Amino acid sequence: MGDAGRRLPERRAAMLTAYGAALRAVDAGNATRQALASLGAAATDEPLTVIAIGKAAVPMARAVMEMIPHRVLGGVAVDAVGGDPIGPITVQRGDHPYPSEGSLAAGAAVAE
Repeated sequence: MGDAGRRLPERRAAMLTAYGAALRAVDAGNATRQALASLGAAATDEPLTVIAIGKAAVPMARAVMEMIPHRVLGGVAVDAVGGDPIGPITVQRGDHPYPSEGSLAAGAAVAE
């Protein structure tokens, strides 16, 4: 086995490490937690209503509830699937790019 063959496991490990770091860097929940921490969001008791829309809505809503649940009065997370509430945050289904009845219901929930 030449040098290239011996180094293959090291290269694979380095690539897997880089891949994992890239996934963590673009994770919406991690980004939300970092943003809340940098804003000092836990330092106040001011109540919040959470509105999260899109593919990352549920991970963002979960991150808010992990970081500052005492501040969240309620809210709506709208994604393509819908699902169970995240604490006081309802999860609604909305369609894209063409609106559906679910999209209209989600829009009404956000407006409310």
